[in-house]
Amino acid sequence: MANMRSPLGPSPDKVSVPTLMLTVSPSSQAKTPTSVTTPILTTPTSGDTPTPVMQRSSPKKTGSLSLFYRKVYQMSYLRIKDLCERLRLEHDTIQKVWTCFEHCLVCFPDMMKDRNIDQLIMCSIYIVAKVINNNNNNNNNNNNISL
Repeated sequence: MANMRSPLGPSPDKVSVPTLMLTVSPSSQAKTPTSVTTPILTTPTSGDTPTPVMQRSSPKKTGSLSLFYRKVYQMSYLRIKDLCERLRLEHDTIQKVWTCFEHCLVCFPDMMKDRNIDQLIMCSIYIVAKVINNNNNNNNNNNNISL
């Protein structure tokens, strides 16, 4: 996996990035000007003037969106765990419920429109229970068939 090329180009740590020095005018509280170093991404062109380029990078782990998803995942996990323990489901079944729930959340985010996350959790438990019950019924029926 380390040898794979990124479809977005070279990794940010391997690219030389020119910097621009900005001097911010002093505020009423600050007595000296403040310098800020800001990277500017450019691509070489035929002219002398560099052209700014948008670069896709992985989102920061501390961003507000990451924080939101982390809290949603944590709350969902605790609710699934609590509900499954109250239903006395096995650990293997709880893992299947979590996998089903996470798949729905990641692959079908439109499902969450106008719904509470508890509804998706209960539906995941119901789906897994139905699938497990059908598998158990099929296994029992196959064992009872005599040729």
